[in-house]
Amino acid sequence: MELNGSGTRYGFSEDAIVATMKRYGFDTYDYDPFSKSLTSMNGGRHAEANTLFIRDADRARARVRGAKPVSIHGVLF
Repeated sequence: MELNGSGTRYGFSEDAIVATMKRYGFDTYDYDPFSKSLTSMNGGRHAEANTLFIRDADRARARVRGAKPVSIHGVLF
């Protein structure tokens, strides 16, 4: 979900969106594609980038670790 500070421009509170997602059992995470790691943001969010909302972090981490590498311009991720 992209929460980059522009929500207020369209009449949406990004803090309210995060609170709603938390009520549905999701928490916020950051993803590092180079290390294939998910890091909890403890309900925080990025000001200018995507914020991942994950309900089952253990399952998501297992899927990320097991993902096949992807080559972009000759660099494996």
